[in-house]
Amino acid sequence: MILQLRRYLRGPAFFAFGWICGPLAGAAFGNGQPVLTIGDEKITVEQVRAEYAALPPTTIQRARTDDFAARNLALDWYHKILFAKGAEDAGIPARDEGVQRAAQGLARQILAAAYLRDQEASRFAPSEPEMRQLFAMEPSLCASSERMRFARLGAMTAKNASEEEKVAARKRFDAMVARLEAGDSFADVANQDSDFSGSGTGGDMGWIPTESIRKTANGDELAPLAVGARSEVIETSRGWLIYEVLAREAAGELSYESCRGRLDETIRRRYQRDLRKRAVNELAERYESFLDIDAFVAAIRSVPLPDDPRAATAP
Repeated sequence: MILQLRRYLRGPAFFAFGWICGPLAGAAFGNGQPVLTIGDEKITVEQVRAEYAALPPTTIQRARTDDFAARNLALDWYHKILFAKGAEDAGIPARDEGVQRAAQGLARQILAAAYLRDQEASRFAPSEPEMRQLFAMEPSLCASSERMRFARLGAMTAKNASEEEKVAARKRFDAMVARLEAGDSFADVANQDSDFSGSGTGGDMGWIPTESIRKTANGDELAPLAVGARSEVIETSRGWLIYEVLAREAAGELSYESCRGRLDETIRRRYQRDLRKRAVNELAERYESFLDIDAFVAAIRSVPLPDDPRAATAP
């Protein structure tokens, strides 16, 4: 993906389309592999990984299973780097204190979240007795619904693909089907030829609630499939797909061992509310800080808005 993105960003197609055409495979790249070169600066795979590891998981969850979301994330990241560099070269932060402080405010959000995570890790870890007590007192936490685990492979087309591109994508897909029919494993074909990535190797999409599957356009076909079974060819607006069922899990109560992760997360989440209050009090005392809420509210309420007559006279 990164190599394709780099070629794409260099070429004229980048300025004509918002999509990257071609396979998005789950290829592995070395940590020193450049993702982006901008002037003398190079940003590597390791640096991108470190950057997104520090952000909320929701930022990358869709990108792990949705190739179009992954491409959009890459392009949005690239655009922001270019625009930020353009702003620096234009001297905007130096001449606009508001922009400079707003940028610092966004950085503070990330640093604050990192500080709370650090405090949680150093001060608190749920104990075995605490988790067993929660398991006994709140059994609903460990209730599980029926779910299925799928792998997928296929060929994708861009939103505005030409007929020639669609024909080429169909040929790639037919070649994958031929490999499956010849006895090649689904995982090998998915890893080597598929345009669709998954959350793991072999096109693995992870666990999905069966009820959610039933609500999809092809749910009536996919939900009844047994473990090891494959779907018929499914044509979508994005291309052609085949699914294989890797596992099924019936609804029921999870054992304590199976539910440990959920119990741990629940206790940590409840602890975080108290941790935040304690951390604020400790830091306020350490730095002898005081917040005048009324003054803050007055400041933000006096900010002129675009349709506010005060905007025309604001300094």
